[in-house]
Amino acid sequence: MKTKIKLSYIKICFFFIFCNFIILTNVINEEINSAEQAESDKVPSIFSHNGSTHYSGKVSYISIVIDDLGHSRTKLNAFLTLPKFITLAFLPYTSNAKYFSSIAYKRGHDILLHLPMEALDSNADPGPTTLKVNSKKKQFLDLLTRNLDSIESFVGVNNHMGSKLSKNKVALQIIMNELSKRNVFYLDSLTIQNSLGWLIARDYGIPFAKRDVFIDHSINKLDIKKQLHKLEQIAHRKGYAVGIGHPHMITLYELSEWIPLAENRGIKFVPLSKIVRMECKCDLYPENLY
Repeated sequence: MKTKIKLSYIKICFFFIFCNFIILTNVINEEINSAEQAESDKVPSIFSHNGSTHYSGKVSYISIVIDDLGHSRTKLNAFLTLPKFITLAFLPYTSNAKYFSSIAYKRGHDILLHLPMEALDSNADPGPTTLKVNSKKKQFLDLLTRNLDSIESFVGVNNHMGSKLSKNKVALQIIMNELSKRNVFYLDSLTIQNSLGWLIARDYGIPFAKRDVFIDHSINKLDIKKQLHKLEQIAHRKGYAVGIGHPHMITLYELSEWIPLAENRGIKFVPLSKIVRMECKCDLYPENLY
């Protein structure tokens, strides 16, 4: 009899322990969910269907440009996993620029020549073939030709650094005169406020576009998300936008995550040549602007 009472008591104790365990588990799960929700609240509203970037029914276009390619085959291969509407910009002085750019071209990407230009910061080094404003005209032109001859099949040129040169009308006129002969467009990366680059391009009848957002000026996951959010807002507001990024693995990851979500919200991703047509409202050089 005492044994039965003891067993019953043990069963009751186990029952209460089990109930308390279930209750405690639910409380912990609720706390975890609350913490996750609080973290997700830090993400810009573009990653939900609420907020100012909700698709309104009009098509909005975005072009993504990845700068500074040519140094690493590994990084090139990584970014070639992105869709072919991603535009790839190659530094002309890198030893494999011609070969790497030809690989990307054959994969169907728009190719840019990422032209090194002098920066205001004397400590900045755009590279060994940098165009400088105080160079003699022949020296400047020879170096420009060397840069432009370094890769093939490029549809456009954009500036690498260049905050100093982009304010120099004479230097830009020399550049645009050469670009007009090669039937390519100009993307002004706008590395300085009030850049003259796109204005001189327009004066020379060269198709052009302007950068709207630097995606990864800060190599931080949340900062990149915010910049992509900003890019999408601009595209919805004016109909199209250009974002420039760099070959960082975090940039690749965030783009891979964001692109399908943005497409679901009505964004249409296109090569830069498509944006150029919209920006300058022109159809010059149709053989290049496919």
